[in-house]
Amino acid sequence: MPLKGTEDLLGSLLYEAATNAKGVTKEAWEAIAQVIIDHITSNALVTGTTPNGGPMTDGKIS
Repeated sequence: MPLKGTEDLLGSLLYEAATNAKGVTKEAWEAIAQVIIDHITSNALVTGTTPNGGPMTDGKIS
């Protein structure tokens, strides 16, 4: 799934992560960063080829 069109989902996940940290600023930012990484890994659309011709696996270009 391409990232375009997933803004509402991402916004909801970010809000949930930030509010679940219960006032601990560092934990809130770590939770937000994890949501962003997970969202990109799950929804990014890779086109073309990677530098060595391999696929994107486990959130990394191999």
